Amino acid sequence: SPHPLFTLTFLLLLCVVRGAGETESGGAGSVVGLRGVERKALEGVAGIVVSGMCADQSGYNGVYEPIALTVSGKPWYRNENGRALFWDPDCNGGESGNEKWMFNEDEPSVIAESNLDGDGCTYEGRINSFSDRPPSGSNNWKIICEGSWTSVSITIVDVAACPVGQGPQLSGDGCDVCPEGKYSDSLSPTFCSRCPAGRYNPSLGSESAEMCIPCAAGEGNSEGSASCTPCQPGTFSAESGEDCSQCPAGKYSDNAGTISCIFCGAGKGSAQGSYACTSCIGGFSSGDGDCVLCEVGDYSDTPGSISVGTCQACGSGMSSAPGATSSSSCYSVATGQSSFYNLISQNGNNKMAPGGKVIVSVGTFKCGTCHSQDRMYYLSNMYGSIACEAVDEGGCVQDGESESGRVMVVQGTSGQTLMMRGLTFHRGSYSVGAGLLTLGDAIVTLINCAFTQNSATHSELGGAGIDAATGSVNLYTTRFESNLATSGNFIDMMVENGVITIFPTCADGYGGSPNEQSDLDTGTRPGFSGTFAGTYLKSYTKGTCSVCPAGTAPSENRLSCDACPTGKYSDEPGSLTCSACPAGTFDSTIGASTYCTTCPAGKFSEDQGESTCEECDAGKYRSEPGASRRSDCLSCEAGKYNSSSGATSCTTCGTGKYSSEMSSTCTDCPAGKASADEGASSCVDCTPGKYTNSPAQEACVDCEGGKIAEDTASITCASCPGGKIGNEDRLTCDMCPNGKYSNPASVTCADCDHTEGYVSLAGADGATICEFCGAGFRANKDTHQCEECDFDTYSVGGSDSCLICPAGTNGVRGSSSCSPCPP
Repeated sequence: SPHPLFTLTFLLLLCVVRGAGETESGGAGSVVGLRGVERKALEGVAGIVVSGMCADQSGYNGVYEPIALTVSGKPWYRNENGRALFWDPDCNGGESGNEKWMFNEDEPSVIAESNLDGDGCTYEGRINSFSDRPPSGSNNWKIICEGSWTSVSITIVDVAACPVGQGPQLSGDGCDVCPEGKYSDSLSPTFCSRCPAGRYNPSLGSESAEMCIPCAAGEGNSEGSASCTPCQPGTFSAESGEDCSQCPAGKYSDNAGTISCIFCGAGKGSAQGSYACTSCIGGFSSGDGDCVLCEVGDYSDTPGSISVGTCQACGSGMSSAPGATSSSSCYSVATGQSSFYNLISQNGNNKMAPGGKVIVSVGTFKCGTCHSQDRMYYLSNMYGSIACEAVDEGGCVQDGESESGRVMVVQGTSGQTLMMRGLTFHRGSYSVGAGLLTLGDAIVTLINCAFTQNSATHSELGGAGIDAATGSVNLYTTRFESNLATSGNFIDMMVENGVITIFPTCADGYGGSPNEQSDLDTGTRPGFSGTFAGTYLKSYTKGTCSVCPAGTAPSENRLSCDACPTGKYSDEPGSLTCSACPAGTFDSTIGASTYCTTCPAGKFSEDQGESTCEECDAGKYRSEPGASRRSDCLSCEAGKYNSSSGATSCTTCGTGKYSSEMSSTCTDCPAGKASADEGASSCVDCTPGKYTNSPAQEACVDCEGGKIAEDTASITCASCPGGKIGNEDRLTCDMCPNGKYSNPASVTCADCDHTEGYVSLAGADGATICEFCGAGFRANKDTHQCEECDFDTYSVGGSDSCLICPAGTNGVRGSSSCSPCPP
């Protein structure tokens, strides 16, 4: 038995886990999750509403509450049905890749970096995404619908925060009052929380968990209830606020509304949840209020035995199966032979006496090639279901030739089953049922078995192969050969009060039409009544079942071998099922008889059973075959691209172009920038004094003479204004010096002083034109100005000097000519 400390630790852990699973926090505070990790409730993250799921995944629809942040910094969500939605960077447990948001029945860990739910890539829905929140709006998700991956349009919308006492509508547009049995105790974008089992709430719009009222002792209910009901017989509730629990084994309650269960008396026992006790039958004794099976080598023929000690020992050299009901159930044990083969079944309590050579294995017992010279098999008081399977088909022979007796007797109760495959029941000799006798109500199923040379010695009856006295016998391709009955009737089978059913199906790995010529007569055997009246088999011809060839597998009813569908294969004859192509492979053919084809370079398949491989997206590539995850497609590095999906490599961008990582095209360098090298990840700005005025240039050019570019990334050059010319580096415009001028965009300054009768405008630096000195003025080359001619001088214009008036004439200042002197 477990150590008390271990038991206490387990119970404490169970309490923690159960408490976590029932917590639905809508506000601040801590929440303990199923992983036993304390989390802080999220604030500032909106709840969401999910809709559009197919019918068999409808439990994933509804309002989702943000629960906590995972290691990635992304929130995970849970809806009222306990379904989870979270982001996993790699459900296979790697460091990165296979990134997706997924719908999952399991809660994620908040400390794991990948494979958050710990069970690998097992989930019900997915969408590949790097987004920090589940993709909003309508998007195509992969959902398991009716057992296969299906593209389904799922809509996700945010929900507004609802006031206390209310929860969001499924449309996400508003809030509704919390119904009876629920409450909402904080301003939160969450659903109304259910009152826990054992508490109820008859009011609408409840604003606190305190409004969930404890059920009285002896009453209970389920989560989210508006009232309590009395505990049913077989259950109890010891304290208020608890749900009804089943009475443990060995106790019972026979009334509704009880607060405790009653111990069964001596010699009696009960199963869990019983409303009455029953007397222990033969083969059992009573201990601690429950019936205990007599052990191997013991028996009990007194119903209601009150202690283990009342099971009697068979004696020296004798043994018995567990649960033996009389001394006649004991048998001699040959030297060196085990007294009991402990066959493994659903509960480990098969009752089978030794015989033959038996190899024990989990779930079945397997026989080697043998001719037993020991006692026959005898199954009595069977518990659960067992199966016997020959190592080699037809290779296990249960032989009764060593003594007069049946090869096998099966006795069981209703609901118990025994399956045997590949056994030969050989040379049994008894009045009826020399090969196999079935008693009780168990169901015996025979697959690919044979009954050979069995003899029925009754003077008038037969049933040399099988006698179904009671119970049911199901036959699948069972062969009867050389069986003999003294009476000549009922040679192979006889049905007394049982049932023999011949199924038109084949065994595992086979398809065809077995038993197609069976002749099953019904009626009353003349001269007999009661036990021996009923159905019997007059003649029997086995049909033909063929091994299903490679590329096929048996149909559900085993009547045919069906071709493997796309995405599956069977590469050996006799395959039980078609195997799904693993991730990274595919098969587009029907009836594939060879292993699946590896996805070629540039493609991948994430799920089992794919008929095609998906292409890597544009901007990505895969150079090696066999990719099993979308993340196996690598992004084109900066400076490279590919424009089509399914690429095996990326192309380098040419000069004058660039690309960022994962690009599907190269982008032209814009005007003002250039790229001189192939494979550029960015373009270089034109330096001051240079420009490009069109895209896709591999180099910037110098500004023309008389123009400048003061800034980087210039797309044009500015012309120098009149009176200025561009300097050599084309960065600034320099003024023309005194005595010189320039027009706009001039390359050089023109010389005014060397032109007769001209001076630079205003006589200052930066002149835009040369000024013509007109009549009455002269060009002063020193001052760079036009000066008036002095008295008695003149100028007709365009001269550097004024002329002296001739004799007999004079002139005023600024004269263009001289006038005669007055008389």
